[in-house]
Amino acid sequence: MRVHTSADTIAVKIEDVTITFKPLTYAQKKHVCGCVSQKGASVIEDRMEMVRLAIKYSVKDVDGLTVGADAKPYTVTLGADKCLDEETIDNLMNIEGIVEALTNGSLRLATGGPFTELVGEDGNALEGVTVIAGK
Repeated sequence: MRVHTSADTIAVKIEDVTITFKPLTYAQKKHVCGCVSQKGASVIEDRMEMVRLAIKYSVKDVDGLTVGADAKPYTVTLGADKCLDEETIDNLMNIEGIVEALTNGSLRLATGGPFTELVGEDGNALEGVTVIAGK
């Protein structure tokens, strides 16, 4: 069984786009999972905030995207905390074709799920997605 330390990187390739993730720290995981609470018998979940935080903390680079009419390479912006800034999170959440893998990968790292393959809501492996551990 493999342990992913906070120094590791895990790359996920979706067609020509590669997303580089880093495992979250305990404090980051606690922040992400804090978006779920219980009121009586009901579980209340702010899913969008949970996804936003998971992406903010786990995604460190994206390669293979372009921006603008001149198709310049897109680069992510990290803040002083070495996490994505808000504009980069917004941009990444609007890219067709990679949002499910981006969300799935980020949430798996936030909740400690296995990271050998990414599966969709139907339980099947996401098509065209390859996990490359230890990039």
